[in-house]
Amino acid sequence: MKIITNELERIADVPLLYLNPYLSNGESMAQVYVALLHLNPTGSHKVLSYQSMVEAEERNGLNPDTIFVDYTTGNAGIAGAFVCAQKGYAFSVFMPENMSYEKIQMLRCLGADIHLTPKEKFILGAKQEAVEYSKTINRILLDQSSNPNNAKGYEIVGEKLIKTLGKIDVFVCGSGTYGTITGISRKLKPTGTEIICIEAEYAPHIFAKRKGVDVTFQPHNLIGFGAELLASNAHPELYDHVEIINEETAVKTMKAMHKKGFLIGKTSGANIYWAIKIAQELGPGKIVATNTFDGFERLITENIYK
Repeated sequence: MKIITNELERIADVPLLYLNPYLSNGESMAQVYVALLHLNPTGSHKVLSYQSMVEAEERNGLNPDTIFVDYTTGNAGIAGAFVCAQKGYAFSVFMPENMSYEKIQMLRCLGADIHLTPKEKFILGAKQEAVEYSKTINRILLDQSSNPNNAKGYEIVGEKLIKTLGKIDVFVCGSGTYGTITGISRKLKPTGTEIICIEAEYAPHIFAKRKGVDVTFQPHNLIGFGAELLASNAHPELYDHVEIINEETAVKTMKAMHKKGFLIGKTSGANIYWAIKIAQELGPGKIVATNTFDGFERLITENIYK
């Protein structure tokens, strides 16, 4: 066994799943590989961004009494609380009151100072309160949507994909803060990889713009995908194509993966759905890569299996 001195050493040390043997027509499509980022500490990909953002602040110099602050729909806050707990910092998080019981409990167990905000205002309301709270001295707002170190934290995933797979024909990734897809794409794009961005059906910011239609945001249950406003970490120039997905399709794919023993969450199902679809279109001899975001344990109280 590998000896570690803290859990931060496990970040980004996850396997790559070759998916085709689990698919009924796997031999007749491109090879599909899934970076299992939900196997990171805290059970989601978000620890990569928070390690990157917090360590960037450390390089700038910190007061011992520093309190880190951010807004979240769950996974990001849990990752922030984890990184701060490992490093000995206080962490305050603002989150819509209707987020899952599991997420709130995980934040509590990590010692986060939790501020629940009105569900009607969703993530924008949480952000507004976090911004106001951070105006006091010694409080640092990490601001995951606009912090460039969010995306920078995922560049290591792109590097590892190239090292393991070599030339990747297509990379598929969903979008929330756009940190994951932007960071990974910065490494893959120069090698000739085609980048496909997936947006939630009810928050199709870049998709709608490219189609020349207005964006009409509607609340949805693909939590982590598609906020009300386009995050500044989005870099459309990196994305060759943009597709959309609805909750029903993501859940159907998620459940199919559960039956094969992979306990992923809904947004991970969204990524895998589009990766398989594109692999089918490409045919044998090509490589498609994607990633998971989080696992099903975040969704227990949603009663998806009734």
